[in-house]
Amino acid sequence: MCSSSIPRARQGTRLRRAVEQLGMGDACVLYTTKAVGDATAYVRAWCAQHPGEAVRFIACGGDGTINEVFNGAVGQENVSVSCYPAAAATTS
Repeated sequence: MCSSSIPRARQGTRLRRAVEQLGMGDACVLYTTKAVGDATAYVRAWCAQHPGEAVRFIACGGDGTINEVFNGAVGQENVSVSCYPAAAATTS
């Protein structure tokens, strides 16, 4: 889950590289938020479509993106959240 406030080319390159280094390319979906509230809605929708399935959401962005992902995960079963700090202030 990536914040749309980070330039997409830079964000996508770094994240894809990290996923490849971990050998997790087939097990990961990179999703870029489109607006405020999108991350929360995406997490809730994913959990509703995959009830009981274990999943980890990795929030890539600043405190707003991380907050939204956590809010979407609250109350969900088998969900964990991690963060990869990538806000504009940390990537320049």
